Amino acid sequence: MRNRLLHILSGVLLLSLFDLHGQELKPRIAGMEHDSTYMALLHKEYLLSRQLDSLEGATFEARQRFREEPQQRDEHTATILSLESQSMALQSEKRTLDNRLKTLEHDWLLKHWEQPTASQPDEEKEENRNYEAEPQKRYLTANACFRGELPASDYALLCQMQEQERDAAQCIEQYAENYALLLEKQQQHLLATEQGEADALYDQMDSLLMANNTLDSRLRELWEPIFDHKSYAYAYLLDRLNCDLLLESQIERLNEAQREADAEEGEFASDALVDYFIEKRALVSCEMEVASACQLFSARDSLQQEADYLASVEFRLPRISPERRHLLDYASIEFPKKGSYTTYTIPACTVYETGTIYRIRLMDSRYRQQANIFRGVEPLYLLQEGGRYIYFTGGFASLTEARLGCEQLTAKGFKMPVVVRWVDGKREEVSAEESDTTFRIEISGTDLLSDEVRELIREAAPGREISRMGSTFRIGGLPDPTTAEDLARKIRLKEGALTVKVVEEN
Repeated sequence: MRNRLLHILSGVLLLSLFDLHGQELKPRIAGMEHDSTYMALLHKEYLLSRQLDSLEGATFEARQRFREEPQQRDEHTATILSLESQSMALQSEKRTLDNRLKTLEHDWLLKHWEQPTASQPDEEKEENRNYEAEPQKRYLTANACFRGELPASDYALLCQMQEQERDAAQCIEQYAENYALLLEKQQQHLLATEQGEADALYDQMDSLLMANNTLDSRLRELWEPIFDHKSYAYAYLLDRLNCDLLLESQIERLNEAQREADAEEGEFASDALVDYFIEKRALVSCEMEVASACQLFSARDSLQQEADYLASVEFRLPRISPERRHLLDYASIEFPKKGSYTTYTIPACTVYETGTIYRIRLMDSRYRQQANIFRGVEPLYLLQEGGRYIYFTGGFASLTEARLGCEQLTAKGFKMPVVVRWVDGKREEVSAEESDTTFRIEISGTDLLSDEVRELIREAAPGREISRMGSTFRIGGLPDPTTAEDLARKIRLKEGALTVKVVEEN
């Protein structure tokens, strides 16, 4: 899966700024090597890239240690989050620096653009529009017909947009890497058996999602002006060459691509990624037609390779909305032949901040009790609270299981064991009249629950996990039908297309 997702960038050609053997710094536009300010900024960008590479390597090593050294996961988690935070800060600094470089490049192109000489009137330029004698270039916009027909300022901006496509490609590459890592972390999170490990993985997924949200915004910021100006430049050229029918069909094709992208907004992981590939495919198709019209066969061959690559990319990536898992330590009641506890080795009763767990209270005393009075029952827990010693056993997911545990204890001679329940860290005693029946909500009619519905469920039923069976989403363990029906009604109001029903659980 990861290799397939990273294929998003495999066909995007990124021009190297440096000779990697000699580390010779080269300008992105020939002729700017004499601009000391520009070269200083370019050098700083190179150093930032090196720092980002080092951070990426350190983060990879920290993640490996996280997997290999479970006893030190808290420490490794802090390290990973720190490294990711540093990386995001450097990426922001690099983007700001790159914008300054682009401004200098744009100004330089305008300043050094060759204007027509006074001895060559516009009429002569209009007549001399045969560019067949000019050598052909593989990059479409580098060919003479663009330089000759577009106004100087528009052609300079078109060259800038061509450079800006490299930044868009880098955004896509990083997004794809983050998404592939998100899928890995999501699978690890689902298989985690310890709360600390699950929490660390959830935090890592949250950081990756935030990073991808930033990349999504950055890609949109980069791509929109590229699409707009390239569309304008091709339309201008076709109009100058009197290709009216081709111009009309291209305008409709590009408009249709924008409509298609708008229709898919909010359906997948990245709106900007969907916009980019839908509109880029249409734009490359138009570029191939422009190349044919201008008989630029070398450029057309190059564009055909790009079109084949774009057609192979899976860019409609499913949205990932991780839910924090609450791994409560459930335990049934046992009576082993040899006990595990002494009076002073009874473990402390864990109180979970989130989730619901049932235990059975054995004794509430002003004094610490001898372990042997509890008839060898395991597990045994001690909670010291308000100067009192409270002893519990078991850990159950449902009231039914807890009451069966009480029957088991009564048969062993315990007097009046009491079921207690913790909900998000708060303890309450369960009355004998409370029903064992719980309820669940089943949601169908969608392949993916929206963030709005998930947030509604989190607020109305904290601690309840959203599970999935086939095409149906479930929220279980709701204590009464009133609570379940109220939540179901809110979900229906939020998204009327969903089918929502309440089901009684056994």
